[in-house]
Parts: sequence; structure tokens; C-alpha cells
Amino acid sequence: TQQPSSFCKERYNLFRTILGKVAHCANFTHPECSVSVSILSQHMMNPSELDLDLVFKILRYLHNCVINDKAKLVYRYNPLFDPTQPLTRHPVHLLTDADLSACQQTRRSRTGHALYLFGNLAAWSSKKQLSVSLSTAESEYVALSACAKLGLWYKGLVSDMGLEMSITHPIVILSDSRSAIAIASSPVGQVSKHSKHIEQRIHWFKELVINGKLIIRFI
Repeated sequence: TQQPSSFCKERYNLFRTILGKVAHCANFTHPECSVSVSILSQHMMNPSELDLDLVFKILRYLHNCVINDKAKLVYRYNPLFDPTQPLTRHPVHLLTDADLSACQQTRRSRTGHALYLFGNLAAWSSKKQLSVSLSTAESEYVALSACAKLGLWYKGLVSDMGLEMSITHPIVILSDSRSAIAIASSPVGQVSKHSKHIEQRIHWFKELVINGKLIIRFI
């Protein structure tokens, strides 16, 4: 049976109110909720009873973190970035990963990346890609490209703060896709039939690697 319009409007307002609050926590203090919030945000315009129940589960999880005194942002000492010693590596490291066609409705892949500043998590993201990827290598390469954009922006930010190494040394991006790393490391003119449709993105990323602004390493 169809529910009254007033009930649907109440559910709509409640869902958006709670989702906005948990999204704020996911963006600033609880990155482990990023994927859940991102998936539920797809139903923002027409939430169901199941969506409302799921967003309440995220809210209860955050509430329990506060009760159990686990909601603490802790910066740990990292000997690799000892302030009393000269820096030997770039203060900005990034990790990126992607799945392949995980969304059952659109078959779009999901990109996830995390940025570390002096060994501490400083920025993170999880969202669906804008287009459908035809292979795992393509979805991983699209994730690398999105991660590089964040890395370049953050590199400019920390360089404005006076960190000279952010200007003189390349940013390190860690990826678990050997095929995506191979595409990025291949000669500029080498574009196969399997990567022809992402040619513009490939050339943009390769120029960053050739110019020494980025280094990609396998993890």
C-alpha cells in the first residue's frame, strides 16, 4: 500500500538531516564511514525505509564510538619524519585503489584514496567514477588520475606553508595495480587499443611522471 505523502516527506527530511551529520563526521573524523555515506547519498532524493534504517546504523556506530571513548584523533610519532633530523622523503604520500563495476545499477567503478602528511592521515575520499570502466586497469588508472589531482593540490598547499621538500621532491603514490603502473611508465607515444579511450588522461598523467612531479610505486 502507498504511504501518505506526509509520511514520505517526514522520512525524506529525517534521512537528509541525519545523513548530513554523519557525512560531516566521515569527512573530518571517521574516514571508515566514507564508503557507507557515499553509497547512501545516492538515494538522497527518494530514500526508502531501508535507507533510513541504514543511516541510523551509521549514527548508532558513531554514538558508540563516543560512549566507548574511541573517537580520538591521535597523531603518532613517526621516526621517518623526525623534526630534529633533515627530511629524507617527501612529507606527502598517497594511496589509491579502485574496484571494477561494483555498482549493480550503473556498473561504474568506485575510487578510493587516502593522503598522508608526515605519516598521518590528512585527507581521504571514496566516490563513484564519472564513467564506466571497461577493465580493471582502466578503473585503477582513473583512480590514479583522481589521486594525482589531490596530490598536486596538496603539494601546492604544503609548499605555501614553507616545506621546501614539497617543491624539490616528487610526490609518492602507492598503487596495487601493476597494469596501471605499466601504462603510466610506458613511453608517451605508446597507447594500445585497450587504453585508447582514456588517451587524454594517460598523456596528462605521464607528463607528471616524466617531469618528476609524481612517483608511482607498487604496494
